[in-house]
Amino acid sequence: MVVFFVSVIVLLAFLSSAYGWGRLVFRPIYGGRVNGWSYFVTLGIAVWIFIGGTLNVAKLANPVAICTIFSLGFGWLLLLALSSLWKARFTISSSIFVHMVRPASLFRTALRSLPLLMILIAVSFLVATLMPTSAFNFDDDFYTYFVRPLKMLQTGTLGDMPFDGIGVDSLGGSAFLQSFVLVRFPIQYLNGFDTIFCFMLCAFLLSEIARREECPSWYLAVSLLTFAVINPQIVNISAVYSASMLMLAIVIASYLLIEVYDAPDIRIPLVRTIPLGLLLFSLVSLKVTFVFFAASYFAFYFGLATLLSAQRKRMAVLTAFSGLVVALCAVPWLVLHSSKYASVLDHLLSGTITSPGTVAGSAMNSVDLMAILSTDELVWGGSYLDYNVLVTVMGVAFLLSVYLLYKWSPATQANNGCVREKQALITILSSCGAGIVSYLSSLYFINPISVVRYGCPVFIAVLPVTALLLGRCCFPSAATQKTRQETSRISYLAIFAVVCQGIVAALFGDVMIERIQRARNQRTPLAFPIKEAYIQHNAAVLRGRAREQMRSLQDKTRKGDTILAWISLPFHLDFIRNRVLIVNAVGLQSPSVNLPIRASRQTMLDHLRGLGVRYVIWQYDGLGMQSELDMRTRLLSPFSVFRRYGQNGLYFKNAFRSLANKDTIIHRHGNIVVLDLHRAVDETSASRGR
Repeated sequence: MVVFFVSVIVLLAFLSSAYGWGRLVFRPIYGGRVNGWSYFVTLGIAVWIFIGGTLNVAKLANPVAICTIFSLGFGWLLLLALSSLWKARFTISSSIFVHMVRPASLFRTALRSLPLLMILIAVSFLVATLMPTSAFNFDDDFYTYFVRPLKMLQTGTLGDMPFDGIGVDSLGGSAFLQSFVLVRFPIQYLNGFDTIFCFMLCAFLLSEIARREECPSWYLAVSLLTFAVINPQIVNISAVYSASMLMLAIVIASYLLIEVYDAPDIRIPLVRTIPLGLLLFSLVSLKVTFVFFAASYFAFYFGLATLLSAQRKRMAVLTAFSGLVVALCAVPWLVLHSSKYASVLDHLLSGTITSPGTVAGSAMNSVDLMAILSTDELVWGGSYLDYNVLVTVMGVAFLLSVYLLYKWSPATQANNGCVREKQALITILSSCGAGIVSYLSSLYFINPISVVRYGCPVFIAVLPVTALLLGRCCFPSAATQKTRQETSRISYLAIFAVVCQGIVAALFGDVMIERIQRARNQRTPLAFPIKEAYIQHNAAVLRGRAREQMRSLQDKTRKGDTILAWISLPFHLDFIRNRVLIVNAVGLQSPSVNLPIRASRQTMLDHLRGLGVRYVIWQYDGLGMQSELDMRTRLLSPFSVFRRYGQNGLYFKNAFRSLANKDTIIHRHGNIVVLDLHRAVDETSASRGR
């Protein structure tokens, strides 16, 4: 119970600090005209991401900086609260106590409170079952996602990770946000950010959109159920609900920008493009695959706004300025990984890339396409058919919005209420269009299973928000005048929105029950079945002597020298004692690695020495490491991307095996060896000796 209440207090502290940053930075832009606390919390998190890029470039992203950022936001909120109390010191009255609930309004009050009650119950359940978490994915989290924030907190930067996939799969925004948890709490509490905090913020953002659209409480409750029931396919601690949170904030920022398109002073809409640009980049910083959604949303939103605007020159200026904001926000993170991008460009131009399967190209073949269109069950819950239904619903909503946007009568468009309906339809078109384009575009680069998983944050955000924005058309305000034909159209629209959400609930209802049971019984949000041995292994790694064992292996090396580590538990290493280059599966596929795996042992040795590597800590077998049998099995996969993983893995395994011999091995512990490359006998020297 103590852990529960402490966790709730920490969540509230996170809300407070992020809100303080959101109000501090964006109060001049929105003034006092926008009162959406959850939106400002999300803006504050986007500001953290931008600051994180700058700190990483300067190698200052350490615990002191993280605590300073957190404290500044909390301090600014405290000043705002004291200022508000001071201004209201003579106006506080007892009127807040006279609005007692009448017997006749009990049902209405309960219905109005239903969405808030749903959110509180869901968040309380997550806190009670996942704080702390008992099981993480040792195939992804242990050697990739844990390493990044821990290494950053120790060294101050996410740079200098040439054998890691960072910069390719993510710019580092998610790792920076996770460091706010790790700076004060153990790894077991890491799900508190994305799975709990961002889940809660998504729910409140939906509530804020419903309030703006004047949707009934029962309709908001249905949309919240749709949001909660969609299977997120959580298989590691990478961004899921944090991405959905930013997508929902993008919708609100878009809506607030539309409101001032025609303001007499162009500076008003110009400054409102800043939050939108920051949010779009923040989304991409979490995971690079979200670039499809961000770019598509940008194109749909500004394209439609320009097409439907009477001031197209002004819209062109706003579009260009918004693109400039996105580019400026990206600068720190792109600079951080610039050496990796420069290496890829240099090798591509010179034609010296030697790693197999790393040249850019399609990840989809005919088998991949047949899989995505099948009814096959997914190991992470649901089936391809279930998620294709979600894509179809988005497509129908897109076409319906096009119809409503262009067929609404001129008399109705003149009404103020329907001007807001037009704004909602533009946002629906942008969200659904971006969701569909990102889903289909991903097929060219990613295997079908991952396409579905990476699309889950989009489904979680777009489907509920589409239903709520349709609420502007389904449940117009009393002041809005409608003809009989338009009233009939609205009735059908309301039925469509509710039926679609019912279909979603039916598709994922059984999966949601499994998720609830797994969280309650095994204290994990992982989407795949796990056994007791899996949980025991996590406990041994996170609470046992694994850290001391890893540090003892590192102690066999000389302090200050560079270590190349390909092990299952690299997050336990001391990144201050040595420069440690972590190898992981995604990093091995990157052209920036460019290891000469088809060349001789001597060429590999010279290459590693050229990178400054003296020691290699290699785990050739065990949990968390792909065995040779697994790699050969992947060669038989019908999916091209898995075959490349198997091919590359075998190449690298053989390359490391050639380096490990009686000359280089200085220590052995179980299935882990420590190699000293300075002791390796050069083939050229040996041949001369003979």
